[in-house]
Amino acid sequence: MKTFRLVGLQLIDHEGEKHNLELNKGLIINKEDTNNHWILEAVIDQQFTNLFELPLKDHQPVQIEALISKPTNDPALFSVQVVSVKAINDKQISVLMKGTLVERKLHFAEMILANLIEQGLTGSDLLTQFKYQLHNKNRSTKPLPADEKENIKNT
Repeated sequence: MKTFRLVGLQLIDHEGEKHNLELNKGLIINKEDTNNHWILEAVIDQQFTNLFELPLKDHQPVQIEALISKPTNDPALFSVQVVSVKAINDKQISVLMKGTLVERKLHFAEMILANLIEQGLTGSDLLTQFKYQLHNKNRSTKPLPADEKENIKNT
């Protein structure tokens, strides 16, 4: 088994919306088994409890994006089961999850492109925004800031 520091976490809900979870502490363990199993524990603000209640109760898998070791690393996509949600104090909860790493570099690029086309972008605007979102490490779906548009066009 290998243990890593979890430095960022986003939950992707059933509608595909990403929820950036303000991570206070986190740990991720690669079990290094043949089924590619991982264990994740995240200490997050209590305000996010509701995002985990239904998946815990109904044993529904959820998709999460995890930043491992450094915030500049690409996020890894996991399909996880929420094993437990426990209050640590009146402001924080610990969420324990078990799941598998999902291979998806191409899938992620397709999701970005589909989202931008749905927004009505075409031509150079589409390409510029696509480059921005593909290379933005927090994978924001927010529009490109105007002051960064020229820099990206030239890459």
